[in-house]
Amino acid sequence: MLSHQEILLVAEEIRELAADAAVQKVFSAGEDGHAFRLRAPGTTYLLLADYSPLGGRIGFIREKPPQPQSPTTITQALRQRLMGTRLQDVNVHPVDRVVTLTFRVQDSDALELVIELTGRSTRATLVDEGAVLHPVGGSAHPHERGSEFKLDLGSPPEPGDVRWGLDDVPIGARSQVVEDEYGPLVEAYERDQAQSALLADVRRARKRVKRLCKNLERDLANAEQAEDMKREAELLQSAYGKVERGAKLVAVQNFYDPDLKEIEISLDPAKSLQENIDQRFHAYRRLKDAIPQIEERLLVTMDKLEQLEDAVDSILALNIEEVAQLRGDLMTRGLIRPKQQRKRRGHAVKRVPYREFVATSGRPILVGRGSKDNDELSTHIARGRDIWLHARDWAGSHVIVRMNKGDEINSQDLIDAAVLAAHFSKGKNDSLVDVTHTFAKHVRKPKGAAPGLVTISGGNTITVNPADARLNQLLLTETKK
Repeated sequence: MLSHQEILLVAEEIRELAADAAVQKVFSAGEDGHAFRLRAPGTTYLLLADYSPLGGRIGFIREKPPQPQSPTTITQALRQRLMGTRLQDVNVHPVDRVVTLTFRVQDSDALELVIELTGRSTRATLVDEGAVLHPVGGSAHPHERGSEFKLDLGSPPEPGDVRWGLDDVPIGARSQVVEDEYGPLVEAYERDQAQSALLADVRRARKRVKRLCKNLERDLANAEQAEDMKREAELLQSAYGKVERGAKLVAVQNFYDPDLKEIEISLDPAKSLQENIDQRFHAYRRLKDAIPQIEERLLVTMDKLEQLEDAVDSILALNIEEVAQLRGDLMTRGLIRPKQQRKRRGHAVKRVPYREFVATSGRPILVGRGSKDNDELSTHIARGRDIWLHARDWAGSHVIVRMNKGDEINSQDLIDAAVLAAHFSKGKNDSLVDVTHTFAKHVRKPKGAAPGLVTISGGNTITVNPADARLNQLLLTETKK
């Protein structure tokens, strides 16, 4: 951050070279800063006001800063207020690092951009006759539009040294010296920020993949017990008439044992003997063919984990361009997720209770965002002929496949919707998930039931892999609401 004496020297240069210069354009300069293109007779200048905690400087720069895809709201406001005005004066507070740029709007009107670089507050405010016109940016802003503007002076810092021999540098070269000195500092800061952000994302992804590996290893161990499930189910068939409902154990003769010794098999006391048998046969059918799929997915997941480990080891040795390249590469390979963009402030938009995806055939698939949203989707938005899906035995989103009159669901659309239902459920890390599907007209919301709880009549079940290869393609089809 520039010292008070350095700010005085740079402000003198700005006043000498750009006094009465016309403001032609206002640009964003990072998250907390703006650049003003000023036209003086025969010369064009770019004046930077950087009120970020790192920067804390003002002065001319050589090149326009990189611009976002669209200007921020405050940049648009500054353009509206300041373009066409003239830079009338540059003043520095007598004892503190506060710069005021005065822009003449008309012969009698003027606006002030007050830039506080005190260290206690690093921010800028557009002021009109002592009232806050716009809090422009920087650190936590205490000012609200229309309020009286007051400086946060407190105990002013020491004036500070004049570094880099700036007091001996002639007007016209002072800003250049500051830019040359700040350039490496800003570059190092931006590199460190980019490295830290990517490192956090990769570590988060590594934690997620480690958890998935653990779940897959558990599923593999369970799948390898499929034959045990089948044997127990078959042995339990010899216990008809011997078990009362509510029993927790039953002793049966083990006809797989050459000595035909008795063994005890645990039961679910809430289920009948037949239901216990059916439960084991169902688990056997689910697991018997799952081992190759689980092993293949586990190998893929372990490879991802190794790639993420390699990325963690390499990030701190990369420059900012290489960090950006690695981030893009990891996103392309599906190892880390894209950053969520901040929503701009503006007019309130009614929240849609579902996310919308597109099936293979182009048919819309709606996925509830939460428990209350599930109720809204299933009981108010869904039409009777639509297909309703939900992961069986798992909490998760209700899913609706839109159907027109006379349409019949095709198998690929049904699998698409089932994969989404499995993915947006608590069972997403399992190898196989059962998904129930029926017509939406068969779904009912019991009176007084908890959010998201419904009952259905009829229905069928489809078993899918939540990590089916089609999942990534489906997620890319999401229509933003």
